[in-house]
Amino acid sequence: TIGKALGGGFVPLSGVLLNRRVFDALANGSGILAHGHTFQAHPTACAGAVAVQKIIRRDNILANVRAMGLVLENELRTQLRGLPFVADIRGRGLFWAVEFLEDREKKLAFSPEKNFSNQIVDVAQELGLNILGNLGKTGEYDVELIIMSPPYVVNEVEIREIVRLAKAAIVEVSDRYLAKTAEARSRRHVVPPLERYTGETRAVL
Repeated sequence: TIGKALGGGFVPLSGVLLNRRVFDALANGSGILAHGHTFQAHPTACAGAVAVQKIIRRDNILANVRAMGLVLENELRTQLRGLPFVADIRGRGLFWAVEFLEDREKKLAFSPEKNFSNQIVDVAQELGLNILGNLGKTGEYDVELIIMSPPYVVNEVEIREIVRLAKAAIVEVSDRYLAKTAEARSRRHVVPPLERYTGETRAVL
């Protein structure tokens, strides 16, 4: 299924791509499977999508995606690897994710209520960078991550700035979390004052 690659969200359009074998199985089947949508085969939207595909081919934009994808991968791995809580960095082309773990050695995830990755998204937005965080919590294991998916026409200077701002957001949230954790740990190890009661008088030594 595709949507943004056709209309970029500017027109109400999405599509389903399937190979001939699957198509023929559906077309020659029982006829029971039927699906429609209000904007199905919308002529203006489809014309816009065809124009987008022609421009992508004409301007050889996918070559830029491949080249800048390598730059993005290198910048992410160079700048973010080794930061506190950064675990896996994975992606392809211009679609990359950075995963976070509370304990990388034990592969321990952050609990959902800590909302770690979405804090990074909020700080990044304050810095002028729009990225995605967790879009929902499902399944037994929680995965904290941020997603960077710059436009097909991004250049190398812009990619370096994207990663710089992402790094700044990660460092700020990580430092804040480490400080909060250290404070909580110190509170747990405070020795309570020695108390002595003498009759009705209470003294704290």
